[in-house]
Amino acid sequence: MPHLVSRKLPLALLAVAAVLVLTACGNKPKISTVGETEGTYLNVGPLTYQVQISRQLNPYDIEDQTYLQGIRPFQAKLAKGQTWFGIFLRVANETKQTHPAANDFVITDTQDDTYFPVPQAPQNHFSYQGGLVPPNGLIPPVNSVASEGVIQGSLVLFKLPVSALDNRPLEFVVTDQLQNKGRVSLDV
Repeated sequence: MPHLVSRKLPLALLAVAAVLVLTACGNKPKISTVGETEGTYLNVGPLTYQVQISRQLNPYDIEDQTYLQGIRPFQAKLAKGQTWFGIFLRVANETKQTHPAANDFVITDTQDDTYFPVPQAPQNHFSYQGGLVPPNGLIPPVNSVASEGVIQGSLVLFKLPVSALDNRPLEFVVTDQLQNKGRVSLDV
């Protein structure tokens, strides 16, 4: 009988170990290149992109004024029928090498209209600047103003016609330097 018990114990330990391994795998977020909604982790090349939130920005709101600082004067005015639209993005490098972050972003609507970001000054602590992401690094960097803010993302700023908000779903497309793409539907 002792021989039978000694055989069952290793098998029981092996079964428990297998359950623990499978359970740990279930905690990982799903990685893909297409997201049905904001918050999805997009695998674009070696980096992971996540839209924290997207929303219209009000230039008369104190918080939103901060996000809009540093726009060139000729771009600062909205034409009739335009609105500011912000996408707050987080980028993670979970590899052991430095990689360049994407700087090619567009929004498309259901009418196949394409919108490009408005360049922002690097002095704006919330603006997305891209650059190199170190191993296990983030954009926005840990302990930066943007990472410590309520949204915890760097701003990619657009001017959109208000009519585009009716042509939903809007889709945000990220393209890296090697032409890897990720896309996510925006919650407008």
